[in-house]
Amino acid sequence: MRRFSGLARYAVVLLVIVSAQFFLFRAMPGDPLIHVLGEEGYLLASMNPEEMARLRVEYGLDKPLPLQFASYLWETVHGRLGWSSTWNMPVFKIIMDRLPWTLLLMFPSIMLSVFFSALLGTWAGWTNDSLPQKWVSGFFLLLYSFPGYCLALLLAAALGFGCAIFPTGGMVPLGNPGQGFSLLDAARHMALPVLSLALSGTAYKFLVMKSAVMDITDQEYVLTAVAKGLSPFRVAVFHVFPNALPQLIHLAAMSLGHMVSGALLIEVVFSWNGMGVLMHEAVMTRDYPLLMGSFLVLTFCVMLANALADLLHKAVDPRVRDGAYGA
Repeated sequence: MRRFSGLARYAVVLLVIVSAQFFLFRAMPGDPLIHVLGEEGYLLASMNPEEMARLRVEYGLDKPLPLQFASYLWETVHGRLGWSSTWNMPVFKIIMDRLPWTLLLMFPSIMLSVFFSALLGTWAGWTNDSLPQKWVSGFFLLLYSFPGYCLALLLAAALGFGCAIFPTGGMVPLGNPGQGFSLLDAARHMALPVLSLALSGTAYKFLVMKSAVMDITDQEYVLTAVAKGLSPFRVAVFHVFPNALPQLIHLAAMSLGHMVSGALLIEVVFSWNGMGVLMHEAVMTRDYPLLMGSFLVLTFCVMLANALADLLHKAVDPRVRDGAYGA
């Protein structure tokens, strides 16, 4: 029953988001058809009243609003997200071509941010009075105050233009198209975007992980382990870290939406041809079906990641699995 209620909660959230997109589209000023055809296509079609009437029937805009909404839900469920007037192809196909490149940045960034926040946060919380910990905490506190795209610009200036270690943009080297695809070249182009995302994601998780570990060190079972003569390393690794890990997993899931939005901006900074650049192009060309479809797909990906994080949270924390407190 609890599992069903969790799925129902996600389904309701997704339904609300889809509904908000539909009614926002209809509430925008002007004829809804202009948002489907684009300004140029609408201008050409408006010269022929018969063509305008045909297009309204084709896109279902002649039907009552409830029927339009039902049709929109049906099309969305079946992956038909509309037609891009800019690209002159289905929105879903465009998104599926770009989404893997965004995920290619997101996965290593999330893994790196979780790994380093867990490692450094546990160390900082366990050695709270040490001078190196204070310097590391100050660094991440400063890093947390930087917006992701500002950090990306600083890294591009320092490691791209200044030291010329990594490329500052693009996905593959420019030049001879026949030179083939090199995994090393692709990794070099990924380095700065992934580093920017990982550092931005690590800062907040580190601060929260440090606070969680500091709270746990005052618990009786930790004091008992220390009193038994266990080494600080064993206490930190086998007693403190496992009890702070569920909070880190929950935090990683909650911050996923923030990391996705940061990834979209960082893609624009580094000209990484993923969802961020695609949504930027959709805004500039006022391609509303493409923009709405991109937002919907990214929302679904964030919800799916949150659902997986909930399952992982239950797997590592018996208190949640047994219903000791709410998941």
